[in-house]
Amino acid sequence: MAAYKNFVQRYIYIFKLEDDCWYVGSTGNYESALERAKNGQGGMWLQEHSFKSVHKVIDIEPTDDTTEQRTEITIQLMMEHGVHKVRGGIYSNPEFPDWVEDKLYEQLNKHIDKNKMIKW
Repeated sequence: MAAYKNFVQRYIYIFKLEDDCWYVGSTGNYESALERAKNGQGGMWLQEHSFKSVHKVIDIEPTDDTTEQRTEITIQLMMEHGVHKVRGGIYSNPEFPDWVEDKLYEQLNKHIDKNKMIKW
């Protein structure tokens, strides 16, 4: 286990939103992120789909980048709930151009083919 100086504890969180939508985010201050989500002050996806509940909070090693982990969890949730119902990681924008959606479906198929599922 590496020692990370100057990094705060990190959390990946999964929020269940209205309209059967989901959001995967990360923060060093979970309480603040939760409060912002409850008040509709998060990103565009959280503004379009109101906070409903906390699905899961994952305590992770304090590193400088959680993008890959958030993206993996986002992809798994997309496989379960649909591409248009989940945002997080590199797929945080509310709307996807067609080429991004095509790339996403290609990536989802690779995950299914390789059965590359992370545990969370």
